Amino acid sequence: MAPRRHIIDGLYRCLCPQFNNILANKSAVAQFRPRNLSAPASARCLSITRPTHQSIDPVPEPAPQTPLPEPQDTLPLTKGANETSPVSKIRMVDYSGPLWNKLINFDRKERPFIRHGRQALQDIDKVKGLAHRGAFPEVFDVARALVESGYEPDRELYSALVYACSNFPGCLMQDLAFNLVSEMKNRGIQPNSEIYHHLLKLLATSPDYLKRTEVLKEMKDNWHTVSDDGWQWVISGHLMGGNLEHALAIIEERREKGLVVHRSTYEHAIHRLCAVGEAEEALRITKTLDDEGFWKTPPKVVYDLLVVGTKQMHLDCTMWSWFQANDRQLFTPDDGVCLLTLNVAARYGAAKLATDVFRVLVNRKFEYEEHHFAALLETYVAAGNLPTAFSILNIMEAANVPPKPNTTRSIVNKLARNNSPQDIESAYEILLSQRKPKNSVHIAALNAIIAAFVRIADVKSAFNVYKEIPDFDLRPDLQTFNWLLQGAAEQGRKKFAMWIVAEMQEMGIKPGEETYESLVLVCAAQEVINDAFAYLEEMKNMRLKPSERVYKALAVRCYELRDWRFNEVIKEMDERGYSGQGIVEMLHQRKVEEEQAVVEAQKMQGAVYVVEGDGEGSQKPAVKVEQQFGLKSRW
Repeated sequence: MAPRRHIIDGLYRCLCPQFNNILANKSAVAQFRPRNLSAPASARCLSITRPTHQSIDPVPEPAPQTPLPEPQDTLPLTKGANETSPVSKIRMVDYSGPLWNKLINFDRKERPFIRHGRQALQDIDKVKGLAHRGAFPEVFDVARALVESGYEPDRELYSALVYACSNFPGCLMQDLAFNLVSEMKNRGIQPNSEIYHHLLKLLATSPDYLKRTEVLKEMKDNWHTVSDDGWQWVISGHLMGGNLEHALAIIEERREKGLVVHRSTYEHAIHRLCAVGEAEEALRITKTLDDEGFWKTPPKVVYDLLVVGTKQMHLDCTMWSWFQANDRQLFTPDDGVCLLTLNVAARYGAAKLATDVFRVLVNRKFEYEEHHFAALLETYVAAGNLPTAFSILNIMEAANVPPKPNTTRSIVNKLARNNSPQDIESAYEILLSQRKPKNSVHIAALNAIIAAFVRIADVKSAFNVYKEIPDFDLRPDLQTFNWLLQGAAEQGRKKFAMWIVAEMQEMGIKPGEETYESLVLVCAAQEVINDAFAYLEEMKNMRLKPSERVYKALAVRCYELRDWRFNEVIKEMDERGYSGQGIVEMLHQRKVEEEQAVVEAQKMQGAVYVVEGDGEGSQKPAVKVEQQFGLKSRW
C-alpha cells in the first residue's frame, strides 16, 4: 500500500512552521538543478553543486500537493559540465534541536549558502567538548581556527562559546560572553533559550543584577520560559549580590506553587543568611525543611548554624545545631566553637549545654584554663544553681586550675544585684550546709560572700564572715583581705584598715597592688594625708604601678586641702601617661560652679532681707553664706 500523501495547505503551514524552511531549502536548490520527477525517490536528492550568484532568486511558493521529500543520508555523485574528476560524498547533518531555531539566511550578501564538510563537523564537536570542560584558552583557539578555515559562525558555535564562558570559575568571563551575544545579534542571529540559560548560569556568580534583569526581560519578550535550573541560577545570583530578601521571596513563591527548589539552593541561602548574622531566619528555614522531611540537615549547614548561633549569642540556634552535630555525629566541634558555645551557655544559664561542651572537651583531653571553668560557673549562676556553682570552685582546685579573683565575679554580681542582705545570707547558708565534708568549701566561695557584703556597703557583715572562716577549716588569703580593705577605703575607716594590715602581717601574707591602692585611698580620705603619700612611695619602691584612680584621688584631696603637693601629683600623672590636665580642668570647672552657687545664694539671701525689712529699706546684719549653706571658699 502506497504511503499516504500529506495535503500541504495554509493550516498545515501554521501547525508546522518548520516545514516552510524545508520547502524553502528544497526550492532554492531546485533553481539551479531541475528535479526529475520520473526518477525514483532515492535518486531525487539535492545536488552538491554550489549555486551561482545569479541562481539565487526569490523562492517561489511550492505547490500545495507536493509531497514531503524523503531524508537522505548522502548526496549522489554528480559531474558538472567542466568537471574532470568525481566529487566525494558529503554526509547530511541531522540537527538535534528544533528546526525553527536553525534559521537560514538566503541573502548571499549577508550569509553565503555554505555546506559544512566532515572536518567542520568534527571541529565544532571539538569546540563543544572544550566548552563543556571549560578549557581555556584552547576553546577559543579552536573556534578561531574553525572560522578562519571557512566555517560561517552560527548559533551553534556562539552557544558553545557562551557555554564555555559560563563554565569558567567565577564571573570573569561575563563581559566576553555578552560581547559574543552582541556580535551574534549583529550578524542577525537571535539567541535561543539555551544561550540565555548559559548567561543565567554565568550571572549566578555575579552581583550584576542589572544584566540578570536584562536577560530575564529578553527571555520574557521572546517567549522563552526559564527552566528550573535557570531559576536556581537566578536565586544564586541574588544571594551572591546580597539581595537576600528578593532571593527568599522567589524561594517562598516557588515553594507555595509546588515548584522545584534545589537542595544546593537552600544550602546557599542558609549560608548567606549565616554570613550576615541572620541566625533566626536561617534556623527557621533549616528546621522547616527538616520537619517536612526534605532532608536530614547536611553537616555544612549545621556547622554554619552553630557558628552564627554562638557568635550572635542565639540560644535556640546554638543548642539545636550543637546537639544535631553531636547526636548525629556529623562532626566534632573544634576548640574555638566549644568555647563560644560555652559562652552562650553561660549567658543564658543553659546547664545541659555547658555540661555537654565539657564532655566533648574531656574526651579530647583538653587542657583547661581558668576562663573555661569561669564560663561554666557563670552558666550555673545564671541558671540559679548556686550549690553547683560553688562546687565548681573545688573542681578547679582539683584540676590544678586555682580560681582567680575574677572567677567568682558572676556570683558576686548576682548576690549584690538587688542590694539585699537576705540574698547574700541565703547563699551563705548554702556554704554552711556544704561544710560538713572536709575541704568541701573553697575559700573563693567565702570571698565571694564577703565581696557581696562589701558591694552593698555592709562591712560589718563582711567582717563577721571573715571571723567564721576558721570554722570551715580554711585560712584567709590575700583576696580576703583585699575585699575587706576595699570596704574600709569606701567608708574611710582608717583604723579598721590598719587592723587588717596587722592581721596580714601576722599571717605572713604579702600585700599586692590592690592592697596598696586601698591603703592609699583610705589614708587620702583623712584630714592628714601624709600616710597616703607614704604608701604611694612604698608601692613604687616595690615596683608596683599605681593606677590612675589613685592619682586622681590624691589630686582631688590635695586640691580640697590646698596641699602644696597638688602640682607634684599632676606632674607625675602626666609622666605616667595619665590625664593630669583633665583633672585640673575638672577641678577648675567645679570651682566655677561653686562660686556661681555662692553668688546665687547671696542674691537669694539679700532678697529675703529686703522682704523682712521695716519698710524703709533697712536690712538685718548679713549672715555668712559659708555658715548658712556649709560651703567653704577655695584657695
